[in-house]
Amino acid sequence: INYNSLFYMVVFIYIILLACKIIFPFDLPTGRTVISFFSIYIISLFDFIDLFTMIKYKRYIYLIIVLVAGLSFFTNLNVNYIREWKKDQYLKILVEKKYKQNKIISLDEIPNESYPTMQYYYQKYKILYSYPLITNETYKKIIK
Repeated sequence: INYNSLFYMVVFIYIILLACKIIFPFDLPTGRTVISFFSIYIISLFDFIDLFTMIKYKRYIYLIIVLVAGLSFFTNLNVNYIREWKKDQYLKILVEKKYKQNKIISLDEIPNESYPTMQYYYQKYKILYSYPLITNETYKKIIK
């Protein structure tokens, strides 16, 4: 194995993922599906720094990368929600459509099995966009 083979392997994986994204109609891995790639990603960044830079104190850069990536990863990790489930694709499309139309989603439009995901979207759009996707009454019925 060459010294830099890990870096090229990770670049190849990214190219395959982007090709799959273009060819097939699905989202790139998020949440629980990305956990297995996380350590390889960090190691490949270290390998990239070793290959292409001549910085004297690389260990400080490594520490910054680990801290920033770790903080970002663990603050965005949500083990209760994953967008790759087929049942949740309907809800994702519905939420985006209603948001673009500036409308509120009714309880009849939300499948029962999608209630946990709807809670996620409700909180996300409320925090990020200050937009109520559903009424407070509908939200109370969902969380019961």
